[in-house]
Amino acid sequence: MSTPVLLIEDDPLLAETVGDMLRHLGHEPDTTFDGLQALHRMAEGLRPRLVLTDLQMPGMGGLEVIQHFREHWPGVPVVAMTGEPDPRLLTRAEVLGARATLRKPFTLHQLGQTLAGALA
Repeated sequence: MSTPVLLIEDDPLLAETVGDMLRHLGHEPDTTFDGLQALHRMAEGLRPRLVLTDLQMPGMGGLEVIQHFREHWPGVPVVAMTGEPDPRLLTRAEVLGARATLRKPFTLHQLGQTLAGALA
């Protein structure tokens, strides 16, 4: 049985790649391209078991997404990812409530371990 995952990534090529990785790991990605679109999907009734969000996106970024999920859907674990080399961004995501973080680029194995830990 696949696990529904809300994937929030503004780069279409990366969204496709990470979506393929998620499917390979047995998850069912529902992809949105910004934080606001993700919140609209939740308001429409989407109920993922996990959220995987990029941190740096135009409009509503990942840090705002994390805050919103902590306030409105605290039972849904959020995993933050970024290609930003400054570790303070991932630290900030954890302080705001991200269950785990990933630095891009990451391997299939790293993604699998991170998601398994976040869902445990």
